[in-house]
Amino acid sequence: MANEFEFELANGQKVFTGMRQPETRPLMFAESTSTPYSMSEAFSIASNPSRRPARERYNWILNQGRRSSCNAYAAIAAMMRSRIRSGHDHVELAPEYLYALINGGQDRGSLLSDGMRELCNSGAPPRDMVPYESYKMSDMSIEAKRIAKNYRAHEC
Repeated sequence: MANEFEFELANGQKVFTGMRQPETRPLMFAESTSTPYSMSEAFSIASNPSRRPARERYNWILNQGRRSSCNAYAAIAAMMRSRIRSGHDHVELAPEYLYALINGGQDRGSLLSDGMRELCNSGAPPRDMVPYESYKMSDMSIEAKRIAKNYRAHEC
């Protein structure tokens, strides 16, 4: 990884994001083969009176705290919702574990493709097995590492 992302504010002040910048721009996603909804299809789905709002279906909010782990939190939240939509029980999973797998041992952010790859390869254990706001693999128990593979994504 190269330097942090740097940009200049309107007043000329230079600011750094803290996110590690890759040396080359990664090609993260293959071209989609799916067809997006038309406006009329999207309107029909959104205006269906029997459709339950997401806030009723998924009644949790994840808080990344003071870490740069938004990628891992978003991936884990999506996986938890996907599990419910597929008929599985709700299991609170540990974003910190996923973040520790992909951050290179530093709390400086991560790339989306790394999060998706590791969620498929390694998974994440239940949240109660991992300390909140941890970001190093050395903070993860052997048991958490063993259980994580039971909660892997099949496709991202």
